[in-house]
This record gives sequence, C-alpha cells and structure tokens, in this order.
Amino acid sequence: MTKLNQKPPVFANIVSSFCCLPSNKISNLDITKDFPCENKTVNSVSESILKHTGIFERRYALNDEAASDLAIKAILNSSLNLTKIDALIVATTSGDYPSPATAHFVHKGLNLNKNIHCLDVASSCSSFLSAIRSAFGFITTNANTLIIASEVKNKGLTK
Repeated sequence: MTKLNQKPPVFANIVSSFCCLPSNKISNLDITKDFPCENKTVNSVSESILKHTGIFERRYALNDEAASDLAIKAILNSSLNLTKIDALIVATTSGDYPSPATAHFVHKGLNLNKNIHCLDVASSCSSFLSAIRSAFGFITTNANTLIIASEVKNKGLTK
C-alpha cells in the first residue's frame, strides 16, 4: 500500500571507486614476534592467525599520516574531475581532530571550490553506509557528491 504523499525512490550512480592504503605493512610474522609461543614456532602461530582470521597483513598509517592525508592521496591519484564536485562527505571515526571536521582538511587539500558543502559522518562500522544515506539529500538536488571513507585506527595501538 502506498501513501498519498510518498515520494518516488531516489536513484544514484556510483561513478568511481578509489583507494589508498597506508604504506606501513605489518605481517602476521611481525605480530607473532611479540607473542609468547609456548611449544610453537613463530611461523605456526602466524599461519594460525591467517587460518582463523583470513588476515595476512595489516596496514598502519605512518606517525605523521592522518585520515585526511590518505583521503587526499586516494582522490588525487584518481581520475575524478574535482571541478564537478558539489558536496563532500567524509566517513570516519578516526578523524584528524574532534573539531573541525576532517572533511574541511580534505576540502583544503583537494583545493575544492569554496562553496562546496562538506561534513563528516561518524557512526562506527556503518559510517560509509551512513554517508551514502546522507548523500541522498544532496543527490536529490542533482549535486555531484564525493563520499570518502578514511580510517586511521592504529594510532591508539601500542606495539
């Protein structure tokens, strides 16, 4: 049953997808060097991690690398026409600072038009999906919206 005032669904196209991984690789072998490996070799513990998690390496941001830096690198290495961007949403829970939004640093780093609306969406695991949902507000006005997901979670980890 449809409601009388129900709006038609909004459709959008995802035009491009790009990524930028931090350059610092941490393998399972690197991690297992710090484990107490009672009656096991470092290699067998490393293989066990892979078997149980499917993870063979992690990517950690460098000490001087922020979420905005990775976002900017990904977009600058893309084929996007930045003059066509009308709105910018950054999905992150590990932003550069609590305030201002990481989107503002990305905006400046990409040298985008000063009239572009930019904001962060931070909702943990669902940040990217929440950013897509938030983008529908811009898309309904035919605004080309750039959504970037960028996380730098290793800063709080100790080795």
